[in-house]
Amino acid sequence: MDSAAAVCCVVVYSIVFFACLDEKGQETMYKELMQAMAGKIYTAIMCSRCRADKYILFPDSNSAYLKWGIQLLPQYMLQNKSERIVVVAADDLVKQEIAKSGIADIRFKKVSRYSMDCVLSFYAIEDMSDRWIVVSTKRPYDTGAERLLGVKGITFRDIIYYDIYKLDGELT
Repeated sequence: MDSAAAVCCVVVYSIVFFACLDEKGQETMYKELMQAMAGKIYTAIMCSRCRADKYILFPDSNSAYLKWGIQLLPQYMLQNKSERIVVVAADDLVKQEIAKSGIADIRFKKVSRYSMDCVLSFYAIEDMSDRWIVVSTKRPYDTGAERLLGVKGITFRDIIYYDIYKLDGELT
């Protein structure tokens, strides 16, 4: 199913459930739906302008995710044979960390916090994981992966390596 059909399905299902909600629930659902539609537009524009193989989103500047997300990026690029990667973030700190790391061939695209929220709302309803990677376990929804931290020595690095970037083999 293409993304336009997915959004249409969500709209149809939303209309059915919309009638069952109270006024506050309707307002929340409407807001989420509008954000998702704006997110579809933002992703389409970004894809047409950047023409990248992969888009890596850093929705927050959480230091552990940022540190390991940037540090493991070369392995991700190598395993996925990605030559054109665009890192998308709403925070300049991400751009600074990329510059410090010395990784070449990565473009940075700064977006507003609202644009990031819209893209994440769209990402939550449309599977874009083949080209779009979100370096977070909390956004667009909580995956629960952080509950594993410390269990049998699991670290943020492990979560990003295996869960977010889905890299193969042993951690090096």
